[in-house]
Parts: sequence; structure tokens; C-alpha cells
Amino acid sequence: MTNGLKIYKKRILNLLQPIESLDIITWAEKYIETIPDSPFTGKLNLHRTPFLIEPLRQTTRSDVALSVMAFPVQIGKSLILKLLALYQIVKDPAPILFLADTPANSVDFCDTSLVPMLRQNKCFDGLLSSVTGADMKETKIFSNGAILWNRGASNI
Repeated sequence: MTNGLKIYKKRILNLLQPIESLDIITWAEKYIETIPDSPFTGKLNLHRTPFLIEPLRQTTRSDVALSVMAFPVQIGKSLILKLLALYQIVKDPAPILFLADTPANSVDFCDTSLVPMLRQNKCFDGLLSSVTGADMKETKIFSNGAILWNRGASNI
């Protein structure tokens, strides 16, 4: 079987599998094996940082349209963003707009925080498209149909 056929077979089999109905906490602890920029090594354990559990649960509720979080520095806000983005990409693939203060900061967050998590955790194997180029700097395309646009508020 050629490599291309293997990829299509894997995608079709993935589409036919029943979708796990895991909340974000259970999903993250099951599938996130490493967080590249975390001081904690090994598998994600949100019970080490219990104050992150409720914000994660609340922001994934279907009746929540807006979420505002005020935390001290170095407490886990970026981890919340990463987990929410990854959960959304996997569980409900759709276009996602990640908005930061500037385009450079948005792209930097994606390239230095989100993409390494995608590449270092097996559950995301093959999910990030290999499409590259200058026009793809602010856009990430995923094999399951999700799209992540990185934009800066200064451009909108």
C-alpha cells in the first residue's frame, strides 16, 4: 500500500470511530503527555494546579459565550489557552481565531507554544498540515478540517 493510501485509510478509519465524550479535564489528562514549556515533566496532571480546572470547564460549556480570567503572572493563563485551542481543534474542528495584541505576538504564541505541543504529543500525529510558506505564517491548517488564524488586534 502506498504512503498516500495509508494516510487516507487512517483518516477514513478515524472518521468512522465513535467520538469520545470527554470533558476538557479528562481529555487533557488522557492525551497531553508533555507540555514543552512547563516546569512539570511528564503527563499533564491538572490536579497539581486545581485552580485551572474550573476555568477550563466553564469555558467549554455550550452556554458560555464570553470568558474573562484575571490571574497573577506565571499561574497558567497560557496553558489554559493552549488546552482550549487543542481541545477545540480535536473535539470540534472548526475555524478558530486567535487574537493577540499584535500579529507578531499571535504568531509567536502559536509557533513557540501551540505547535510544539502538537508535535510532541502523539494524539496530534498527522493533524497539523505540512503546508508552509510566507502566506501560512498566520494560518495553520489541520487535516481534520480545523483552521487556526493568528491575528493581532492592531490589524482589526
